[in-house]
Parts: sequence; structure tokens; C-alpha cells
Amino acid sequence: MKFMVKRSTYAHYSRIVRNHISPDLGDIKIKYNGVPSDGKCNNSGENSTLTKEQMGTSSNKVAFNTNYTSPADVGYMDNTRYTSNSKNNMTSNQKILDIAIMSASTNYYYSNSYTWNGSSYVLDTPEQLTWEDNYQNIVGKYTCRNTSNTGICNSLSYVAGVESNKMYYLTLNNGRTIENETIAFSNSIDDNGDGTYTLSNPAIIKKIDWFTNFGKYNNYYTCGSSEITCNNNVIKYITTTYNSFMFYAVGYKSGNSFIWDGTNYTLVDTIDVINPTKSGALKNNHYTCFNSSGVCSELNYIYYLSSGIPYYVKLNNGKSIEDALNEMLYNEDVNTNDSTIKSAIDYWYQNNMTQYTDYLEDTVWCNDRSMDNKESNGWNPNGGNTSTLLYFKSNKNSSNLACQNKNDRFSVNKENGNGALRYPVGLITRQEQSLAYSSSKSPLNSKNIYWGLSPLSYFNTAYGHSVYSNGYHYSNLVETFYGIRPSISLRIGTQYISGDGSSDIPYIIDMDS
Repeated sequence: MKFMVKRSTYAHYSRIVRNHISPDLGDIKIKYNGVPSDGKCNNSGENSTLTKEQMGTSSNKVAFNTNYTSPADVGYMDNTRYTSNSKNNMTSNQKILDIAIMSASTNYYYSNSYTWNGSSYVLDTPEQLTWEDNYQNIVGKYTCRNTSNTGICNSLSYVAGVESNKMYYLTLNNGRTIENETIAFSNSIDDNGDGTYTLSNPAIIKKIDWFTNFGKYNNYYTCGSSEITCNNNVIKYITTTYNSFMFYAVGYKSGNSFIWDGTNYTLVDTIDVINPTKSGALKNNHYTCFNSSGVCSELNYIYYLSSGIPYYVKLNNGKSIEDALNEMLYNEDVNTNDSTIKSAIDYWYQNNMTQYTDYLEDTVWCNDRSMDNKESNGWNPNGGNTSTLLYFKSNKNSSNLACQNKNDRFSVNKENGNGALRYPVGLITRQEQSLAYSSSKSPLNSKNIYWGLSPLSYFNTAYGHSVYSNGYHYSNLVETFYGIRPSISLRIGTQYISGDGSSDIPYIIDMDS
């Protein structure tokens, strides 16, 4: 069914609009379909959406919201924003072997053995070798890494491995031998309950063997030495190994709750996060200071973990994650600032539609920010899974038109909804799109993608609902630029004068009835 407003009493903007909800379901919402041509309303593509001149924008396409890094950014209006942060550098490294860049002509002295005279290392019968001709044969030899034929040095180097232009060596000092230089690893650890951890079934290797065996110790634990027991700020989980060093996760303490003393947060019910890549690493302990003390002036709430990388929001002044969610999504003052798309729609309405407001119903436009998986996503501090994204109710393909929270029921008057709108105009929701769509012949098919009103999901960016070119549901970042086809609702009792609802002979609305 299509409508066309009587020309004699309606401006040239938005004459053609489409019905996309059955009248049996309540208010009839009609959608903008561009400027008519010869009395016909068969526009498609960009001709069916508002132009930049109509919206006061620089483009015919508009983002739902140019802000997109907070859950609040799915809102048609918003207020407080807590933005996503991530730590991609939650690793450090430990050197096992030293590296020297070698030129072809480098000619150090080498030996298969040495003596320690109490203060210096002395090579036994040192032999001078040119790198280019001999580098493949010097592994296992000792060198002072100089060209002195005395072979005497305070620091001795043992050649553990070579490449065509690199020497990998273990440095010995103070009379230590290669037998003294060891490091312990284990694929699991035991929590001793006193802030220390013990390597389970440890393997102790010589550091000189690292060059040929380093690949075995990815995803192992170590104290970084030959020790098999160490405290929580020394134990390391190895994430990547190379032929001279290893990367390990930087651990931190996390808590299920906190105490606020007016200046600092102190974590409560804490655990040590040593291996953040482990499934369920945080358990229910989402709060962290990203340190080993568990005390900080600014608290972090981790809502998602991906390959050990934490995604989190920052909390201050004693606030909890519940406070942050209420400020972003649920408090009475949540609808304070206009989204990008609302500003564009209001501009169009103010300049083209205000004289027809009396003919329009103050219907509800639902921007449903209630969560579909509130208990299971990582924003729940008591049982939420840090591998589960936040999904809003409209993420499901549902035809349920109920709008759970009053703050999300956008209307002009508070009697109908939240009273946050200036004008009785909005956008189609995913539920309405679902009810209207049956095939590519859907009345929403405009051969152009345009924005809807429904929030869908949040990871570290906000996603919202749009209508694809064939009239089907589409999801994308709220910062994406798409067309706009605002909707209005005619007052109950509005009559039409003529027409049959086709694109060639649309209904003419009697605005004098």
C-alpha cells in the first residue's frame, strides 16, 4: 500500500511515502520515497532517500552516529559515553641469548675450551677464524669476541647458533659455566595459595640449547630462571618464542568487586591473571588495575578478551560497571544529545514538514537498548562470559513490537513515550522490517541501503540495523554512511481522496477531512 499527499496542500518534499506495517498492528507508519515524478511514486536508489540539501549535510548519505566506540552510540539520543579501550601490548620479553651482527671479514679468536684464573677467562690455544669461511663450524666454541691473540677476557661468549651474518651466543661472567646457565619450563603450574606458583613437572634446560629447541616452549610457564617456584609478579606465561628470546604475557590481578575509599579502588576477591589467553581466565573477576597490587585511582572493567587482549572501559570516582551501563543506556537522562541521524532528520522536518504536524500521529519510535543476553555477555560482572559480545534485543529476527524501556520509546509527548522528540518522525525498526519483508518484492525494497532505528550489538564498536537494497535486514557499524528514509504516522481517521495504492496511482490523502 502506498500513499501520496494531496499536492495542493503539501510541500514538494516527501510527497511519496510507503506503508510498511499492516494497519491491523496499530499505527500505520509511512516512509519517505523521494520526490514524485508525474504523480508517480516509483523512485528507487538514491532518489528514494533524503538529499544533502534536505538534511543540511555534506553528503546524501549519513552515519547513524559519527561516535561509535561506546555502547551508548547505538542510541537515537545519548548522554554519557564510556568508550572501549584495549591493551595490545600486554607482553614483555626476556633475552636468553645475545646476538652479534657479523661481517664477512670479522676474524675473532675461538677455542673449544678455557680456564678461569679467578678474575678472567683464558681461552686454551685460541685460533683466529674469518667469519665468512668458518661460521658454520664455530657453534660450540668459546670466544672473547675480539682479535686479541691473548684470548683473555672478563666476559666469555659461548656460540650457541649461527646464521650467515649473525652469531647467537651465551655470555658468561664471574667464572660461571654453561652448566650454571639453565632455565626451567612447564606446561602447567600449581597455585600454592600464598601468592606463589610452582611449575608442574618442570623441564630444566641449558640456555645454550635454546637456539635449537626454542619452538618447544610456546605456551609454557617459567619463572625466567632455573627456579621452579616464584611469586605472582615473576611467574610468566610464554606467548611466543624466537631463537634468542621469548615473549610472555604481562600478568595482572583482577577482582570480582572493589572498595572505594574516596581516592583509590582496592580490588576484592582477587585472582592472578597469568595466562589471559586461557578460556575463562577472568572467571567472574572483571575489575582490574592492570597491576599486581590491585590498588589504583582509575579502575578498569574487562568485558571481552580476545587472544589475551583485554577490551575494557575505564571507571572513576567509585563508579561500578552497573553505574556505567545505567548512564549509557538506562537512566532517565540518557536521551540528552542527538545522534548524527536524528540531527539530519530534524533538520529536514523543521524545514519541510512543520506545517503538517497536526495531521500526524505522535506514535512511538522504538530504539530498544535493552540487552538480549544480559546474563551471559561480558558486561555482567557476576557470570558474564568475556568471549560473548553484547547483543541488543533487536539482534534477533523477531516480529515482537514491544518496546521494553520507556526511555527507548521515542515520542513527542511523555504520555505516549519518553517525550524526547522535537517532531513526530522516526525510522523503521528491525521488527517492522521483518514484518514487511517477504521477498525481493518487499515494500521496503528501494535498491538502496538505508538506516533503521534498532540497536544490534557492541564489541568495541557499535552496530545498528539498516535495510538492505532488497528490503531485507542488514547490520553495520553506526559510523557507516547510508541513505535516510524517515517515517511518519498519519493521524487516526485520515481519509484518502483517490488512488489505488500502486506506484503509478498512489493514494491521495484528504488533508481537509
